[in-house]
Amino acid sequence: MRPLAYEIRDYLVNKEFYNDVVIYFNGLAISSSWEGEKDKHPGDYMDYFNFDTITISFESVFYDVMNYNVKEYGLFDKFIKSKGYYFELGNAWNLALYELQEWK
Repeated sequence: MRPLAYEIRDYLVNKEFYNDVVIYFNGLAISSSWEGEKDKHPGDYMDYFNFDTITISFESVFYDVMNYNVKEYGLFDKFIKSKGYYFELGNAWNLALYELQEWK
């Protein structure tokens, strides 16, 4: 099964939002700034993260989407929810994913 981190990367690439983005998952990171995976812990770069799922830091275009573009923000939210997760912004430049839970 393909890691969700790569599905998110592909989503951002297709939308042309994958610039100055780092996606952290499973003790690794992928980025628009380098090729391949690198060993990186999001806690080394920010206070807000979820090591159990995915954390994303961003600047540039995706920063604008997450802070100013209601339509694209909503589409990204819908994409993430379709994968069984939701996200919370930690700061204006990062977010963390959490598993959706059914209310009982």
